[in-house]
Amino acid sequence: MELYLHIGLHKTGSSAIQTFLTRNRLKLFEHGWLYPDIALHGNAHHFLAAPYREKSHQPRNWDGRKRLFDLKKLMAKCPRKKVLLSSEFFCGIQNVELLKNDLQKIGFTSIKIIIYLRRQDEVLESSYNQVIKVQNDIHKFRVHFQKMNWLLFLKKWEEQFSPENLIVRTYQKQNIVDSFLKIIDLQDIEWQKEQEQVNVSLDLDLLEVKRLANVAGYPLKPPLLNKINTVFSSYPKEKLLSIEQRNEIINHFSASNKQVAQNYLQRENLFDEEFSEENYQVFEELKLEKVVLILLRILQDSERAGRKRLNNRIKKGNRLLLLCGIVIFLQAVAISYLFIKVGL
Repeated sequence: MELYLHIGLHKTGSSAIQTFLTRNRLKLFEHGWLYPDIALHGNAHHFLAAPYREKSHQPRNWDGRKRLFDLKKLMAKCPRKKVLLSSEFFCGIQNVELLKNDLQKIGFTSIKIIIYLRRQDEVLESSYNQVIKVQNDIHKFRVHFQKMNWLLFLKKWEEQFSPENLIVRTYQKQNIVDSFLKIIDLQDIEWQKEQEQVNVSLDLDLLEVKRLANVAGYPLKPPLLNKINTVFSSYPKEKLLSIEQRNEIINHFSASNKQVAQNYLQRENLFDEEFSEENYQVFEELKLEKVVLILLRILQDSERAGRKRLNNRIKKGNRLLLLCGIVIFLQAVAISYLFIKVGL
């Protein structure tokens, strides 16, 4: 039986792919693909990756390997289906060999590993945005990029699954789902696709307000942040990295990235290493104008939520009054009936 295991990387459109696969699970099944709902966390199979990572990343009392073997029962019911699993957390696992052995024990005779890569400087900026927004991190931006050697990363997976079973692609924001559909040869079918972007990065002023809120112990929730973020869609996009820092990172990985391109994509360059220096703006400090807009939107949302809670209480109160009225009316009817019976 065939397995296509999508392992990310982080910040390469995995959430968009997983949302698409979940929304189209039935149609995928009709076309020969099984995207199982075993051990899902949201739309992804994050819990299946947990047992192969460091213990600190594993959910408490969670036997992910047992759940992985539950796939065998499901596969027995769908013997002609190809299986799709997706979690960017697989890219951080420590024991790739154990994962391979478990997958083979389950009955997978063909295993393809789907990997999307992104330019290291972009991953660095996008990852910082993610940990502040979702994981409520409190640290300021720091430039650490030594562990982003994609050539070394791919070799770890190549050693277990062999080069021909690694499907390597580069991240393109605008057509990530279309790219994935080409890999599984379903690009010519009509699909239900999301109109809105998934897991959008925050404006950097808003991100800094979020970080300060994290420090204070009052983290703002992503739904509210996403609403506020739309206010700044027309503002110039600032960068966390300076031009000099960006060039340093690109140059640092230039040789290894070129090797990846030649080994896995049969081309000269892995990424477009050019970027426009025109109107390049680096984020330095919070801007008062944006802070005022952010605070106003937070107050508006708080006021709206307060009114909603008040209206809900009023509605509950009205329902309670109505119920009391009905009870009193029924009691009156019952008493009247008794008087009539006594009078008779």
